[in-house]
Amino acid sequence: MPPSHVHSPPLYRLHRFWIGLILVLGAIFYANSFRGALVFDDDMMIAGARGMANAPLAVWVRPGPRTVGAATFGLNYLAGGVNTFGYHLVNLVIHLSSATLLYWLIWRTFQSPRLAARYAQAAIPLAGVIALVWTLHPLQTQSVTYIVQRYESLMGLFFLLTLACLIRGVDRGKRSWLVASLGFCVLGMGTKEVMAAAPIMALWYDRVFLAESWRELWRKRWGYYAFYLLAFGALICFIAARWSWISKRGSLFHDQMSPLVYAMNQGPVILHYIRLAFWPQGQNIDYGWAASDNLVSLYTADLVMLVLLILVIWSIWKAPALGFLGGWFFVILAPSSSFAPIIDLAFEHRMYLPLLPLAVLAVIGGYELIARLAPPHRTKLAGAMAAVIILSLGVTTALRNEVYDSPMSLWSDVVRKSPDNWRGYTNVGKQYAMQQNQRQAYAFFIKAYQLNPSDHRVLSNYASILETYQPNPALSELCYQRAIADNPDFVDARFNYGMFLFDSHRLGEAKEQLQIAYRKAPHLPELLEKLASIELHEGNHDAAQKYLQQDLALNPRSAKAHQLLGSCLEQRDDQSAVVHYLTAIQLNPRYVEAHNNLADVFVRLGRYDLAQTHLQAALALEPQNKTVQRNLAAVKQALAAPN
Repeated sequence: MPPSHVHSPPLYRLHRFWIGLILVLGAIFYANSFRGALVFDDDMMIAGARGMANAPLAVWVRPGPRTVGAATFGLNYLAGGVNTFGYHLVNLVIHLSSATLLYWLIWRTFQSPRLAARYAQAAIPLAGVIALVWTLHPLQTQSVTYIVQRYESLMGLFFLLTLACLIRGVDRGKRSWLVASLGFCVLGMGTKEVMAAAPIMALWYDRVFLAESWRELWRKRWGYYAFYLLAFGALICFIAARWSWISKRGSLFHDQMSPLVYAMNQGPVILHYIRLAFWPQGQNIDYGWAASDNLVSLYTADLVMLVLLILVIWSIWKAPALGFLGGWFFVILAPSSSFAPIIDLAFEHRMYLPLLPLAVLAVIGGYELIARLAPPHRTKLAGAMAAVIILSLGVTTALRNEVYDSPMSLWSDVVRKSPDNWRGYTNVGKQYAMQQNQRQAYAFFIKAYQLNPSDHRVLSNYASILETYQPNPALSELCYQRAIADNPDFVDARFNYGMFLFDSHRLGEAKEQLQIAYRKAPHLPELLEKLASIELHEGNHDAAQKYLQQDLALNPRSAKAHQLLGSCLEQRDDQSAVVHYLTAIQLNPRYVEAHNNLADVFVRLGRYDLAQTHLQAALALEPQNKTVQRNLAAVKQALAAPN
């Protein structure tokens, strides 16, 4: 039978105290995460949607093992666009929800028949301290502050809900809780592939802490686990299909690393994770961890992993609760840290749930040591130690959050900690390029090129900076062509090459590259506007109008699109052209070209007074603009004429 559900008021007050403490400290130490910018894959997932202001939720949702997570980003975008506040708020709510749920799960586990005799009396403070250590640990920042890793934290929440509902279903003998458990499991499987570990851990937990025997477990809950088996099979099929598709695109799997080499290199990576769990210094959003050719260090780390695995297997029979902790660590890490050669060997967000057993072992280990002391001293010492550790973790988390304040600070941190990581140099170079600091951008792009001269992203960036800092058209074109050959689906290279060709007055070739990019990314405003400009230049007004109407349907506040549409409609529908020019000026009052073009329309309509007003506004903005000067002089001359 489960522990009694009728608690005295003091017990409820203790629960409320710890849950309140978890929520308050979590909110305090993650408060500065709301300053976090869009970084790394956030740019592809969220910032890349800037042109989709009116896009339906369906744009975000694709069938597969990440549909649920993608839908939450779509809802965030529909609610607040690319404003990061909403994304950070949802991420923090997910994390703190997991933290409070984890508190209940740990407390309930300490109350189970297997552990109650030893830990029931201290179950509440132990659960509170473990939950706080897990919540405030700096390793969690990558799953909370790095927005796109909501996939990991949301999957973690569904994982914990799956387990919690199973426990409630067994405690209360109600199938509705078991159905809810299955539902949350399915949602988790629609969030991230790691959820494949949930049925295994639910079954393991059931046998260790709930059922007295396998016979009892199968007799009472065979249907529950049969459904799990079906869901697990469906997820594996989805994963296999998705990974097959992604591997062909070369964006997830390492095509130059065998599963065996990948698995061998996970030994040092996992030991690094464990070191960070106990000493969280040297964190990095992008290690660029290369496969090691030092066989001695590899074999040593892998031997340590083998010993740990043997201890876990041994403890399954000799110390089942300890075996469950070891299983939790290795089973949840397995999808990303075993044999599937994912292109990145190490990422800290993979430790979101596997951090839990390490936190449990650390807190229980401290508790067992302090329990040996005399009663007058151990309570105060335990409280002081817990407070110091929890506050230290919280402060370290807040400091780590500051690195996410801007892409520049984040990628500069990567360059300092991983000086051989080409992605770090590429992204710092991009930030300098955005700041118009071409000299620094060139230096970082050159370093990235030296580290990885064959990558399509490096080649595209290098070609782009050559155009602006050290013009070398032949080399720029060669780099663009090599980038496209390396990855024909890379939209940035297609777009940048198209712009290069446009600026070189090779409009036919530019149009070809931009149309290929358009077929792959039809929601990019700059792409739509550049294609419209080419069509206008070629006199294809209908084609230009189609691109611009698509642009405005997605992003109605684009001054550039309104200005181009005004140019497209001139002489065919001057009244509509006036409306679009005025809208462009309203959106951007300093838009000289819109003022000048609107004046041309007013001249044709005989409204020289209005033409003069807009030309004077344009000249005030650009006093040296010769075209505006000539047009204004002509309008003044017309106004001075007798008729």
